[in-house]
Amino acid sequence: FTGGESQYLVSPPTDRWSEGLQWHGITWLGLDGYGSDGSRYSTNDLTDFLTALKGVGAAQTFDVKIDQSGRLSTDQINTLAAVRAAL
Repeated sequence: FTGGESQYLVSPPTDRWSEGLQWHGITWLGLDGYGSDGSRYSTNDLTDFLTALKGVGAAQTFDVKIDQSGRLSTDQINTLAAVRAAL
C-alpha cells in the first residue's frame, strides 16, 4: 500500500490503486494533532470523505486519543459511531 500521512483530509483518490499500490491515508481526528481530544471534522465531512474512499476501495486510518488508563476519547468514539451509522 501507499502510506499517505496528511495533516488534512486530502482529495479522495479516483482509484484504489496508485502506481500499483493500494491507496491508504492517515491523519489525526483530534483538534490539536495526534493524541488530542475532540474532533476537528464534522460527522458530515467525515461521512462524505469516507463514502468517496469506500466507493473506490481505498483505506483511511484515524489517530484517536487514548488516555493513560487506556480509555478512548468519548467525543471521538461518538463521532466515529455517528459516521458508521451514516455509512
